[in-house]
Amino acid sequence: MEGTSGQSSTSHSSDIYLMKQIESHSLELNSLTADCRTKLPKLMSQRLPRFMRRRASSHNPKRVPKSIRLAIEGKTNDSIEKHKKLKNQKKNKKHKKFVNEIKRKESIQRRNQKSERSVLHVWFAKRFHMKMFYNRLMPNNNCTKNERILYQNSKQDFVAYYLSTYVCIEIDYSVSEKQLLIDFLTKFTHLDISPSFGAKIYESGNREGITIIYNYESYPFEPLVSINFVWNHKFTKLWIWCHICVYDKLLNLFYDCQQKYLSKVDFKINGHKNQLERFRIIGPKGLMLLSKCFNFDFNQILDPKTVNSVHYLRISENKTSLIDSNETNLFLDNCFVSSSKKFINCFDFMLITKNNTFKNRVTYDLVVLSEFANRLWHKICENRGHRVGGIHDLNMISLNTSSLMFPEFGFIDSFENKTTIELLNKLLKREPNSTLYIIRNDLMLSMLCKDLRLLSKISFNNIYNKDNALINVEVVCVGRGVPQQFDYICVPNDSDIESIGQTSDEDIINEDKCNQLNRKIIGLIEFGKYSLEISRGKGLGVITIIGLEELIQINDNINLKNNYKNNIIAIFKSNKSCIYRQIIIKAIDSAFSI
Repeated sequence: MEGTSGQSSTSHSSDIYLMKQIESHSLELNSLTADCRTKLPKLMSQRLPRFMRRRASSHNPKRVPKSIRLAIEGKTNDSIEKHKKLKNQKKNKKHKKFVNEIKRKESIQRRNQKSERSVLHVWFAKRFHMKMFYNRLMPNNNCTKNERILYQNSKQDFVAYYLSTYVCIEIDYSVSEKQLLIDFLTKFTHLDISPSFGAKIYESGNREGITIIYNYESYPFEPLVSINFVWNHKFTKLWIWCHICVYDKLLNLFYDCQQKYLSKVDFKINGHKNQLERFRIIGPKGLMLLSKCFNFDFNQILDPKTVNSVHYLRISENKTSLIDSNETNLFLDNCFVSSSKKFINCFDFMLITKNNTFKNRVTYDLVVLSEFANRLWHKICENRGHRVGGIHDLNMISLNTSSLMFPEFGFIDSFENKTTIELLNKLLKREPNSTLYIIRNDLMLSMLCKDLRLLSKISFNNIYNKDNALINVEVVCVGRGVPQQFDYICVPNDSDIESIGQTSDEDIINEDKCNQLNRKIIGLIEFGKYSLEISRGKGLGVITIIGLEELIQINDNINLKNNYKNNIIAIFKSNKSCIYRQIIIKAIDSAFSI
């Protein structure tokens, strides 16, 4: 037994196990390869050659070249190969241009689908505070806080504005229907305001007219909007520019009245809400800017004596030329209706010169098709973004120059200011539904602008009812204080007469509570700010004719200083304070929104 057991042990020792030998050999190979493999450095900058390393080395993989960025981030070989394929595709210029063009078209389509955006929304969104006005995003004020810059340049140099609130209505008719159309349109306005549509000065088509549109035969009540209009040279088309908040209402009114009163006469009324853009340049050097931008001497065609002159110009290959009167009809057909292939490399625009606006500040309005608005705007405002203003700045320049602005101030009797009229009726202790109107007679305003005491010489006929009449006034603080919206214009009491006109820096303090008014209210302030023109608080508002007569009578009985002898002094009060302050009241000579 022992011999057998010894033989079996010797036989097992001589056997070879293949799997164990392979396992041991693989371990040896793995250890050898691990010893021979070079270890990667810890920092990413150390994996680069020395000439490619940066001083500011970090663990950020985006600070190393793209060729080894994926390897550093630990990506797989498949992702590296895909990245190389994409990189080769991007190198193809044709493919890149094709992709960019598709993206540009898609972005334009998405942008145009948003009705609240204007054509120049991107330019203004980068530089302005945007606000929603009349269901549209509009530039309110510049981010550079350039209010003083705009005021100084409007007097000495130039400033630019984008009138995004202006929209156009076109009336197309035949020459034989000219007089019928004029008679139809005069029913919406009145000759007491200004020369109407049929005035001879507008027949040539070289001047722009301005008037106020009322409801059909409802003057002086129910005003709609202040408009600008231009006839073409052949007297076959009329273009009316109005505010965007009244555009739909005015268009429907023209449609309804045409079907009701002129159903047999065939003339077309078309709306161009998003087809035309209007820009405004204000300042004495505005003409120099236009001449520099368009390489054209505008002094050859512009006469400083003419008011609201209209010219048509064409830009092609960086050259500007004047369009003849025979070609203006062709220009307007292509510009205002649709852009033809003929006008792809060149575009036309209308230049309107206004001389007697904003206290003798010369203004230039440019009207262009919306497709070419960006090109024209970039020519004007290249490296001049600090000289561009928004809606707030337009209101401020109107305040400084005592001009009206629809519908913010000057049109309290319009439908858009219905809530303000209700507030005024409540303050005047009138019935809520009582109708008020603003006097816009040109002769009356010219007399009252010289001296408010001439009100006694004005006779109110059947058209103008004195009990419901209001007048637009300019309010200037005698001393401290700044009038604001919805502040009260009051008649001074007997206790206030001693201090009125004697001390300019002292206030009349009301000891009662703020909600208790012990002075008669005769008017309301619509807009007020600190004016850089006079370095005082200034506002625009309305007062009643009856209250003005009472105020004039009180001022005639007061011994005013020499500085205030020819002025009419009243007091105003804010809703949030118990202090009454002294103000000087003057009439505004203009009845239109500029």
